[in-house]
Amino acid sequence: MSRRYPDCSAALQALANGLDEATCHDFRAIREVVMCDAWHGQGGEVTPGTFRQRVDDGWSKVRQACAAHGGTTPEVGFLEPETATPMEVYQVTRNGAQVGLITLEGNEVSVCLEDKCSVTGGGVSSLDALRSVLEIQGYEVSA
Repeated sequence: MSRRYPDCSAALQALANGLDEATCHDFRAIREVVMCDAWHGQGGEVTPGTFRQRVDDGWSKVRQACAAHGGTTPEVGFLEPETATPMEVYQVTRNGAQVGLITLEGNEVSVCLEDKCSVTGGGVSSLDALRSVLEIQGYEVSA
């Protein structure tokens, strides 16, 4: 699985410039932008308690940016759930400093680490989470 953007800076720049139709119709690309916006784009401290609201705010920005392309009706990837599922948020620290977050929402594992965010293909196994972390570091994981 590959990310659409090389890092969160590129995803945030795309959001600021207005998202293209390909992004707006690809759930994983949309989710990548939302996660990057929640992790880096809104300023202030990110905590597990504030992250859910930041994700909701990111979705609002993406919906607004995608309105010109027919909205966020993904033709690729998984559709956004109709009902909100609880989001579990876990902090990732190194030497006491926060360097990332891992989230579990429904069966979707996402990770934001340093300046990259990635979404797994679904699943709650430890392999899904590990794949996400490895891919964000530039490794390719295949069966």
